[in-house]
Amino acid sequence: MTQLIKVYQPISARQKNLIALLPLMIRDLINARELIWRLFLRDIKAKYKQSLLGWIWIILLPIMAVGTFLLLNRSGAISLDNIPAPYAIYGLLGISLWQIFSAGWSAATASIISAGRFITKINFAKEALVVSSLGQILLEFFIRIILLIVLFILYGQFPSIWIILLPLLIIPLILLTLGLGFISSLLNAVARDIQTFINVFLSFFLFFTPIMYTLPETSLLFKLNQFNPVFFLITVPRDLIVSGQTSHLSQFLLSSALALIIFLLGWMIFYKAQSKIAEAI
Repeated sequence: MTQLIKVYQPISARQKNLIALLPLMIRDLINARELIWRLFLRDIKAKYKQSLLGWIWIILLPIMAVGTFLLLNRSGAISLDNIPAPYAIYGLLGISLWQIFSAGWSAATASIISAGRFITKINFAKEALVVSSLGQILLEFFIRIILLIVLFILYGQFPSIWIILLPLLIIPLILLTLGLGFISSLLNAVARDIQTFINVFLSFFLFFTPIMYTLPETSLLFKLNQFNPVFFLITVPRDLIVSGQTSHLSQFLLSSALALIIFLLGWMIFYKAQSKIAEAI
């Protein structure tokens, strides 16, 4: 009599599609919540522990950026016409939203390399490193929002009721940043100059994206930015907070959908490749 023997073998994450992987990805991320919190606290303490100005940098950097664009306006290099609020408010909110994307992407890219031997010695959900790197950026963002409210009071104006929904309005921007960060952190583990390339690209991209200045709708740069999701993910929340309305709602929704797709694909690629991260480092 022949006896049938059934052998059960684990299915590699690399053999599963997104639908099959998503429950596992969510489970691992939830289980890593305590680690994410500890990494967030570590990064905050390390950044400001031996800094001369400490937390003042959170406010000083955006003020310097706003001042730079004011100087560019006075020199005639850029235009600040048809702005619906005092430029101090308009510029601070714009650069604060931009920092979520730029500083967040840069921090996420460096998150794997900065962990160093921690990755090679301990088995844990590596996406915790990328997610926690964005926590510091978000903390700094909401501290700047306090400064923004002070500016509203000083100018005798009030933000719209949309400011209550600001944490929801920035979710698409966060998802886009994380999605790109998942991919670039893997690439940076293989080729360390990816970090430098992204920082140079972001410096150029800030001037390409008209969030700190205005453009006529007939200009070529304005037309090119109609295909730039970052432009809409920043300008629409700012428009809603400053004036309570926006003319780019449909573009914002499309950009949000694209951000979600990039986030899921980036997370899936990272999840499948994380077992090889220690070898790359």
